[in-house]
Amino acid sequence: MGMQRREAKAFGQHAVVIGASMAGLLSARALADHFTSVTIIERDQLPDAPGPRKGVPQSRQTHAILERGAQIIAGFFPGFWEEMLVEGSVPLDSGQDMAWFHHGAWKARLAGGPTTYGQSRTLLEFHVRRRLLKDCAHVRVLRGDVAGLLHDATNQQITGVRVNGEDGNVAPLEAELVVDASGRGTRAPRWLEELGYGRPPMAQVRIDVCYASRIVEPPPGARDWKAMMVYGKAPHEKRMGFIFPIEGGRWNLTVAGYHGDHPTADEEGFLEFARSVHHPDYFAAMQDARPISPIAMHKVPTDQRYYYERMARFPDGFITVGDAICSFNPLFGQGMTTASLGALTLSECLAERAPGQGKGLSRDFQKRTTRYNDAAWAQVTGEDFRFSETEGERPPMIKVLHWYTRQIMELCSVDASVQRRMLPVTHMQAGMEVILSPSMMVKALMWGVGLRGNRALVVSHPPPIRFQSPPNEVRVAGA
Repeated sequence: MGMQRREAKAFGQHAVVIGASMAGLLSARALADHFTSVTIIERDQLPDAPGPRKGVPQSRQTHAILERGAQIIAGFFPGFWEEMLVEGSVPLDSGQDMAWFHHGAWKARLAGGPTTYGQSRTLLEFHVRRRLLKDCAHVRVLRGDVAGLLHDATNQQITGVRVNGEDGNVAPLEAELVVDASGRGTRAPRWLEELGYGRPPMAQVRIDVCYASRIVEPPPGARDWKAMMVYGKAPHEKRMGFIFPIEGGRWNLTVAGYHGDHPTADEEGFLEFARSVHHPDYFAAMQDARPISPIAMHKVPTDQRYYYERMARFPDGFITVGDAICSFNPLFGQGMTTASLGALTLSECLAERAPGQGKGLSRDFQKRTTRYNDAAWAQVTGEDFRFSETEGERPPMIKVLHWYTRQIMELCSVDASVQRRMLPVTHMQAGMEVILSPSMMVKALMWGVGLRGNRALVVSHPPPIRFQSPPNEVRVAGA
């Protein structure tokens, strides 16, 4: 189901969004229901067609939109995914259409999993921007760079931004609410410090991830999957590979590695790295694909999170969203969905308040973002901490958690009922309560101590799908 639409109301006259990222565009759509006008300030010259730009250096890499994120986008833009299918987006049943190798085994394949879509990041961002400007005539994009925040005499209320325009002049732009969607390079901590609020607490987990992608034409031949994900088995296997369908009947191929075990941008090095990915089926699937783009590289040194909700004081009229709060290891595909959740949270906060009643809104919003950021951060960094080289503050009892979650992940290869329960967690439709439920604990403990009999995992090839009765229930052959 999509997000329920609300009747628009004039909460304020003008809001500003810093950055035309996915987080910025979706936040602008949320604001459009509650402000008379909305201005997005973006440093890049935005392209008139889908294409990469300087401000999104990761745009050539594989991107995933999880089902929760897809639903939120559909709620903001009714009919969006139907339009995207016309543009060549590929619908994916996450249970049936994805061959997923993780923790040393192929996950069970089953029909009726969460729905997602395969397309390039550039196509998705372009069409979100196009729908936003088409549906909301009171939203505009202004090219420029935000040089700082405007504030009242007490520094307690942000009243707009200072904009360094294309002409090189800095001019004030007043607003009742400023949304920072400028991403990992956010200057919000420095701005808050300059206003006397101090810097927000920050966590960094050093992962030293590098990934390389290229667009290819798939090789001929039939296959019973549309996407493939092969993760290395930590702590010894640091390499991984992904195949995702995009528009035009093409694939986006990505290989990646942790902690200095990185791919290279030359043809021979790219192929050799792909050959060494943990399961040979990955290389077998992609080796005969025909390249149609150069190899694009991108490095992510850390998981990074700011805890604005923990600050003793926080000004009204200013919030941060998306990667400006929490920037994850991209190999787990949660970035665009957490950006979508931020926009939905902003919409909910505004809808609950009377027009002009913005006092406390900023702090309320930042606290609410923890509902999804806490779980996503724990899941991603928990996997990252499986490598001894990962640097950062390790949670208490991390070894116990690693043992327990490994049992769950292994069960996903042989028990379709466990995989069916875990897929909504992966797609941010459900939280840790599923993993920690009594029934799941019993299964994990029995599996871990060998009380379920045959512990042999399906490791050779992506397991075929065998339909049972009812037709939406499946099991893995040989499980």
